[in-house]
Amino acid sequence: SEGVFGITVTRTYDGMLAPKYVTIENPYIDNISCDDNTYRHDQDGIRLFGLEHSATKTEEGSCRIIGGVFKNCWGRSIKVQRNDCVVIGSSFHRDSGFDTGYGNSEIDFQYGSGQVSNIFCHYDGFNPTVIVNSTSGNRNQIGFSVDGINATLMDTTLVCAVQRYRGSQPQQATPVYVKNVSISGRTEHMIHYDTNVGTAEDPSQYCVAENCYADEITGAFLRIRGSGNTNRVIIRNCADRSGKGTPLIRENVVGNVAFADLSASGNQGLTGGEAEGTWAARIAFGGDDAGVQYTTRLGNYSRVNNQVTCTLFLVLANRGVSTGNVAITGLPFPIKDSPAAYAAASIGSVRNIAFEGQLQAWGEIGTNRINIGQTNESGAYSPLNHAGFKNNSEIILTFSYFTDGAGKP
Repeated sequence: SEGVFGITVTRTYDGMLAPKYVTIENPYIDNISCDDNTYRHDQDGIRLFGLEHSATKTEEGSCRIIGGVFKNCWGRSIKVQRNDCVVIGSSFHRDSGFDTGYGNSEIDFQYGSGQVSNIFCHYDGFNPTVIVNSTSGNRNQIGFSVDGINATLMDTTLVCAVQRYRGSQPQQATPVYVKNVSISGRTEHMIHYDTNVGTAEDPSQYCVAENCYADEITGAFLRIRGSGNTNRVIIRNCADRSGKGTPLIRENVVGNVAFADLSASGNQGLTGGEAEGTWAARIAFGGDDAGVQYTTRLGNYSRVNNQVTCTLFLVLANRGVSTGNVAITGLPFPIKDSPAAYAAASIGSVRNIAFEGQLQAWGEIGTNRINIGQTNESGAYSPLNHAGFKNNSEIILTFSYFTDGAGKP
């Protein structure tokens, strides 16, 4: 392993041997940095390596860091590649670092599992992007929990206090517990939560946050990212002290939507069950959009519990070559598959669209689609088709509907 560091507990080069029991008490590590930009992201106070874990096996052992002071570790203060690490009662301080003002995570559990309790952080002008990070992977997980962070920030902003991160590789689910976090200062989010890739609903995948507070949260309390997932999130007795009504949940990646089965209670300064973002609408004729091009395609949505409200401003540059009945597709969440969930869209404006009588739009249950039709003066309804559209057709609408909780497939 390259880079600079204060203390390293390593394994053999072939990865077959490593210390089984490790305890480090009251270390004092100060100014871990390097002027060589090659190693900007590997400047660590302590590195802890163990045996590589597999998808079905966790190597037994015990690894503890108890107390100690970490000052100006420009990369990470503690980097962990084993699944049995516990950090208790340590203090972290930064008043120098990279020109950006940000380092990596303060504590980085790179094998997914780890425990942190009762740590103290003071950041003056410089800080890590994340205080505690867990990177999941296709390894047997034994849990990730944080119970006790007291952080003070001066003239700087965290990205988030706690992060559960996933890469593109397969991963195993594990619960995330975050309790008793106090941020005196500003953070974009309290928690970033990546859900399990490709898992529609996994009972072992959930996040619990309790008694977490910040002076100001500029984004949302919890930022969630997934792939069509619905996973449980429990947020209890948490607060944004700024009192501005910060969203409890916000989705992170457009087109890669996850939404939580949210349970929230006792929170202050946080608006419950909400998510907001943008959606990429498509206009289709006979189910196809071959050759369709857009001058303007602006879609936003907000979601409160299972009610979704979407807005759309769409202007065509080229109608394309497809034929058949017209529909707007790509809603951020599917319409609930129930006869009681039929809902009409409100069309605010249309231009350069030919129709007869009254224009109508409604959502088709169980789909991500809005159908558009027309009713003549005698009351006869017919679908609107390609013949009514031109290369400069324009439509503005709003659509409010109920979903069943799943994200965009």
